[in-house]
Order: sequence, then structure tokens, then C-alpha cells
Amino acid sequence: MIDQPGNNGSFPDATKISCSMADIAEVSQNLITDFLARQTSQKSEQGRKSLDPLNIGGAFMEMTTRLMADPAKLMQANMKLWQDYTSLWQNAATQMMGGETEHAVTPEPGDRRFKDASWNENDIFDYTKQSYLLTSRWLQSTVTGVEGLDAKDAQKVDF
Repeated sequence: MIDQPGNNGSFPDATKISCSMADIAEVSQNLITDFLARQTSQKSEQGRKSLDPLNIGGAFMEMTTRLMADPAKLMQANMKLWQDYTSLWQNAATQMMGGETEHAVTPEPGDRRFKDASWNENDIFDYTKQSYLLTSRWLQSTVTGVEGLDAKDAQKVDF
């Protein structure tokens, strides 16, 4: 490997990374809140009908606010996703070199979206399927794991 300037072979400080991620989350939350507040006031001033009569945007904003309130939990979910992807990449590389591996993730029983044999027999399709399943399950579990949403907002976000 080529030595990188300033790289002494040590791992980054996890505390510094966590603090940086928390700072980014806080700034992002403030930006989104400010943007939505301006959008709402502009709509009111212009007398337009709401483009979001079911307030789905509001439900997602509430979910995002609550999600960003616990950056450690979000970081933990992201780390789990990265670990799962690392496993997927290792398995895909082994499989493409002719080795046998376990799937990092499999469809739920009864999921007919991937019933065609190509999803399992073609390495690229198999990787795409597993990547989709990892990401969609991560997103679903992260969103449904947000605490403090009222039942209606939780249902809108889950849908």
C-alpha cells in the first residue's frame, strides 16, 4: 500500500468521529427545520393549497427530528449496516472467484419479487438483490425504531 501523508497506521478516534457525526446531525436538523419553516410561511403568504394534505412531510420531519435527537442510536444503526455490507462484499468477492458462501441476507418466505432463478444464479443479480434487501431492512428498522412518534405519524412513515 502507498503511505498516506499523516497516516501512522492507527485507527481514527471513535469518540472524535461520534462527536463529528453528532455535530453534523445537529446542523442538518437545524437546516431542515429552517427550510421547512420557510416553506410553510411562504405557502401561507401565497394562500396556496397545501401540496401535502395528508401531512406526510410533517410526519417525516417529526421522525427525522426524533431520529437526530439520538445520534448514538443512529450511528449504531449505520455501523450495523456497514458491517452487513462488509460481509456482503466479502461474500460477493468469494462467490465471484468461484467459492461457496452463505448469503448475507435472504428474502422473507413468500417474497415473490426474487423468485426468478436469475436472482440466485447470476452473481451480479444476487449481489443487487442482497444489497437491496440489506438497505431496505436497515431503513425499515431504523425508521420504525424511532421512539416518541404518535401512532398516525408512525403509520405514515412506515407506509
